[in-house]
Amino acid sequence: MNVNIINQLQDYLSNAGEAVQRVLFVTETKNPIYEDSQEVLQLAQKQIVAPLGAMPNEEVYAFIGVHSKTVISGKRDSVGFVITNFRVLTQTDVSVISTPKKANSHLFTNKDNLDNLSNQLWQNFIIKVDETIPKEYVTMLEAPLKAVLAIVLPELKKEGYLPDEIKNATDLKGRIKQLGIEDQLKFYAENEKKYKKFANKHKIEGILLGSLAAPLLFGGLYGFVLTKEGLISRDLMEEAVRSSWQEIKEHPAQKSQEGDAFTVGDKKHFIPAHQKEYIEAFLTLINEIAQGKVSLNS
Repeated sequence: MNVNIINQLQDYLSNAGEAVQRVLFVTETKNPIYEDSQEVLQLAQKQIVAPLGAMPNEEVYAFIGVHSKTVISGKRDSVGFVITNFRVLTQTDVSVISTPKKANSHLFTNKDNLDNLSNQLWQNFIIKVDETIPKEYVTMLEAPLKAVLAIVLPELKKEGYLPDEIKNATDLKGRIKQLGIEDQLKFYAENEKKYKKFANKHKIEGILLGSLAAPLLFGGLYGFVLTKEGLISRDLMEEAVRSSWQEIKEHPAQKSQEGDAFTVGDKKHFIPAHQKEYIEAFLTLINEIAQGKVSLNS
């Protein structure tokens, strides 16, 4: 644990106004307002860091956020930012009956510009947090986020272990995890029943992975799958559409105006409608496979 970072964070917390003290929790430091501040920090680690998996030798410096409480169950969900010696984790999702979506992760690099990073993290947060927490609490997080980053990032750069850039994984599972879509895509063994039914219906061989959904009433399975040969997708009530990896290499997949559609040349493909927010990550993976940057054999 970097002592200089802890000391600076403690000084900032103790001298800050009440608005900051209500939303900033520093490791091994008593919050001036809350007696249970370390429990708040531990809960944030459990709910935000643990689902993604802690990195080797990762240390949490601070949680900047609040709790969203479910009235019926009394369950508290941590919403906000966890800052560690390697990254910033941003959680905007809560769930009444199921598990919240995993937090977004930004890994620190030597090339990170403090102002650009702060603004990017904040803008992404306020777009996604929506009505998860009241607006008056949302606005309280901006100042401490930028202040904590201004303390942590320069000190980490001084330590000399941050990479100049984050290299993209070339193996399939590693790249899927980097893109934050490991919960959205299912390999064949994880979804065998649906894949087998989809394959038999549309005469597809060798499904490796994909994402399929079933309509409430009728229309058959829809979504997309990937094979060694390419991509096959289907919209509700439509025929399956196929594009080979060579086609995608020559005409990279591009997002359409509809949030759940994309094109490869003059062919239109679809993803399950409930996964619209992940389409950019899906297309990144598809294009990188076509370009040979990610191996289907891994």
